[in-house]
Amino acid sequence: MIESIGTCGAGKYSCTAGIADATAGVDADAPLPIFLYHISATVGEPIDHDVVADVADVAERDSVVGIKDTSGDLTALDAVIRGTPDSFTVFQGLDAQLYPSTSLGVDGGIHALSQVIPEVFVVLGEAIRAGDDDRALRLHREGIAPLFERCANHGFAPATKVGAAHRGFVPNPAVRPPLTLPDGEAREAIAADVDAALDAV
Repeated sequence: MIESIGTCGAGKYSCTAGIADATAGVDADAPLPIFLYHISATVGEPIDHDVVADVADVAERDSVVGIKDTSGDLTALDAVIRGTPDSFTVFQGLDAQLYPSTSLGVDGGIHALSQVIPEVFVVLGEAIRAGDDDRALRLHREGIAPLFERCANHGFAPATKVGAAHRGFVPNPAVRPPLTLPDGEAREAIAADVDAALDAV
């Protein structure tokens, strides 16, 4: 049971302490393995790499087994990887940072665009494992990064739905309010980027 959680900017607690307290409280009651989700742009506060290291230090007997890092901060990501044991799984959460993050030692990625262009991610993974850096870099630059940038510019969830509908993976790109679809010109551009990504394979 969570008995107390530190709060940001109040009394003796800092944001870092509050996050650490919250994680420990959830961890104590978790019936299933836990992955931390570092998405500071949405939440408003980062998960400090020292907090991740402290959590990982007890992960072998507790339930926190890894992290999905969508912070966009490769320096902080590297600190997490260096500060945690090999048994602690580190996933990159930003599609366009998967390739550069592999040189730091991430275990893989969890990406929205893998639902739209799975072939590109599969071949990128194969190129990385084979040590074919030229091919991996080309897939990153011609396949994943341009589509990621386009989707980020138009709202990631709606743009990803447009891409998935273009592939025929979903019947239509409808999104729930308050989300709205990109306009027709933007949808055509997203579809073109999806096709260009597939051509890079």
